[in-house]
Amino acid sequence: MDSSGFTWAMIFRNEIKQFRDWASRVGHHSAEWELEYPNWPRFEAAVFSFLNETDSAKWEAQDWHDLLYAVARDNECEKFIERISEDQSLLKKFAFEAMKSDESDAKWQVAECLGQVGDLEFAEPILLLFVDDADEYVRRRSLMALSALGSKETERLAILAWETGRLYARIGALHALSKIGSPRLEHFLELARQDGRAHLLANASELQTEHKVQD
Repeated sequence: MDSSGFTWAMIFRNEIKQFRDWASRVGHHSAEWELEYPNWPRFEAAVFSFLNETDSAKWEAQDWHDLLYAVARDNECEKFIERISEDQSLLKKFAFEAMKSDESDAKWQVAECLGQVGDLEFAEPILLLFVDDADEYVRRRSLMALSALGSKETERLAILAWETGRLYARIGALHALSKIGSPRLEHFLELARQDGRAHLLANASELQTEHKVQD
C-alpha cells in the first residue's frame, strides 16, 4: 500500500476504534443507536475515503473485519454497502468475508445485494449458507434474495421457513413462493388464513390480489 493509501487506512482504523470505544459506553441501544454517534459524519467520511483511496488487494484481515463492522453500523442508510456493490469484484470479496463474520447487520445487506446482482452461480452458495444463519432477519433476507435470483432451492427453503411457525418467517415464505411463481403458493395462502395472525393475513391478502390481477 502506498503512503497515501496507508494514511487513509490508518485514519479508517482509528475511526473504527473510536466508534467501538463509544459504542461500548452507550449501554442499552435503541433501534437506530448508531446514528446517535456524535462523530458520525467523520466516521462516514473515513469509511468512504478508505473504500475510494485504498486497494482492497492490500487490505489486511483486520481491515475486512473493520469494514464489516462499519457496514453493519450503517444498516439504516446502507450507504457503505451501496458503494461496495458498485464494484462487483469488491462485493464478491466482501461477501466471502461476511461468510466468516458474526455481523448480522452486514450479512443481510450482503444478501440483499447478492439478490440484485443476478449472478446465481456466485451468489447461491453464499445465500444457502446465510439462509441457515442464527439471525432470523439474515435468514429471511437470504431467502428473498434466492427467490429474486430464481434459485431452485427457494421452494424447499420457503416451506422450511414456514414450518418454523414464526410470523415473519411465514411472511417471507409467502413472498418467496410468490416471487418464483410456485404452484404451492395457493396452498400456503390458505394455511395463512388458517393461521389467522393479522400481519400474516394482510400479506396473504396482498399476494392473493396481486395474483388475481396477473391472471
